Amino acid sequence: MLPLIMVNVAIYYHMVSSIKASISNRLEAIRDMKVAELDHWLEERAVDILSMPLIMKAPWINGPCILRTSIIHLR
Repeated sequence: MLPLIMVNVAIYYHMVSSIKASISNRLEAIRDMKVAELDHWLEERAVDILSMPLIMKAPWINGPCILRTSIIHLR
C-alpha cells in the first residue's frame, strides 16, 4: 500500500510541474504577442507623428489647420 501512495505522490508532483510549465509557456506566448502588438502600435503612432507636418501643409486645407489653431490658443 505504501509504494502505491508513493507512486501517486510522485505522479501528482510530476503533473503539477507539467501544468505549471504549460501555463508558463502560454503566458510567455501571450506576453510576446502583446509586445509585438504594442511595438506595431508605437511604430504606427511614430509614422503618424512624422506625417503631421505634411498634413498641416497640405494645399487643400484653406486657412490655418484646426490643430495649429488650437495649439496656438493653448500657449
